[in-house]
Amino acid sequence: VNSDPQHSYLRTRPMPNFDVKSFDGRELRLSDYRGSVVVLNFWASWCGPCRLEAPHLEDVHRRLGAAGLVILGIDLWDDRAEAARFIEEFGITYDNAPDATGSLAIELGVVGIPETFIVDRKGVIVDHWIGPLTADKLISLVDSLLAESHQ
Repeated sequence: VNSDPQHSYLRTRPMPNFDVKSFDGRELRLSDYRGSVVVLNFWASWCGPCRLEAPHLEDVHRRLGAAGLVILGIDLWDDRAEAARFIEEFGITYDNAPDATGSLAIELGVVGIPETFIVDRKGVIVDHWIGPLTADKLISLVDSLLAESHQ
């Protein structure tokens, strides 16, 4: 039994496919990332813990992107201009998109931010973390998934 309070008890399930438009205008679909391990991170520019977490996510993206890790930021309950400033301030290079309607957050049951879902190479949600992640913690959550061979 996991005793970490930030680690939610999760019933693994297929990640619902989604289609969002990134801040730079590209269509992003979960199905495009099949075969990669996906870290789906919900955040907002006004969220203090998200500001603490952002450099860690960028660090892991740069270190493990070549190993098949995709980090996808989903901006929630935010002002678009403020979100763009946040991305620039932290030098974020991984894809980010607004959840303009909040429908993806609702479908996944997001209750606060930051909140992160880990999706394996087959498109199944295998982990859920509530609160900010450090680089070391995120790496520990995805390490074994990255080690699994491509199917």
